[in-house]
Amino acid sequence: MSIAGSLRKVGINLRVGHLQIERPLTIKAGITLPIGIGTIYYLDITNGSNNNNGLSPSKAFATLAKAYTALTTLKNDVLVILYHGDAVALTAAFTWAKSSCHLVGVGGPQGGITKGVPITMTSATATGLFVVSGDNNTFHNIHWSHLGTSAALISVSITGDGNTFNDSQFNNMNNAASADEATMKGVNLNGCNNTSFFRCTIGGVETERTDGAADLTIGPDTITDLYMEDCVFIAKLDAAADADHAFIEQVADADMGGVGYLVRPTFINAGGIAANPDAMTIGAATAGFWLIRDPLLVYVTDIADNEEMVWVTNRHDTSPGKFEGIAINPDVT
Repeated sequence: MSIAGSLRKVGINLRVGHLQIERPLTIKAGITLPIGIGTIYYLDITNGSNNNNGLSPSKAFATLAKAYTALTTLKNDVLVILYHGDAVALTAAFTWAKSSCHLVGVGGPQGGITKGVPITMTSATATGLFVVSGDNNTFHNIHWSHLGTSAALISVSITGDGNTFNDSQFNNMNNAASADEATMKGVNLNGCNNTSFFRCTIGGVETERTDGAADLTIGPDTITDLYMEDCVFIAKLDAAADADHAFIEQVADADMGGVGYLVRPTFINAGGIAANPDAMTIGAATAGFWLIRDPLLVYVTDIADNEEMVWVTNRHDTSPGKFEGIAINPDVT
């Protein structure tokens, strides 16, 4: 069966739907891979087998580890996860070290706040449960979450350059009764360049956030040229003590080597008005700045510290929270 025929069997057409497979590969409203795709492999946790060759939906692999070994770095190979209700469950930290290899989820929710084919992790590796150290990879419709009891963890750590994430979710929940701690993070960007997010959700409301952890953290090493478009930052904060939570934290001395560009970000405190957290906390960095275009804030108040590093254009006044005291051009006003 042709590649087109194989994709149609799982609901993907060449020119319609959420995923377009062409030469070059295009993920609709996301990114085009300019060199053209390599080999397409399939992963099916429910029906697959590691005795298969992975080259068609009926011959899909059964585990991510096995499927990952089939990918050839720098060849624009694509791994398609076929989702039938079973999460890709990882019990140890996983590193995506290959470059120009792409992961696409099929069958997970798209378009809403909760989205993506689930990859769940129960490892206790504080530096990252899913580490993206390779360059120029694309991740589409994936939902990462940590389901262990440990709190001092980063769900996804990105250290490679040029990686793009589309329609995916980074959830920093765990299943401990006390929810989380200050060291629990959804995604950490550290020493990476040109990272892009389109229509992603950072955070979630499945487990209440109770401490000062941020959903997205920058640092400790310098990053450059972060771009985020139409992303939702969300947490459940319903007690006054929860207000020390920040959705984005740039740690002290973690420079933005260029611009951190947020286009139409939405910050949501799903817990209501008891705690109005900061949208961002900016450390004492010495280079770079943030440019935020058309932000929308729901029960979120301010940017804390070093506000001169943040420029907000066309800001909204969304009662009861808004960006306060931040000039359009701090260097002038």
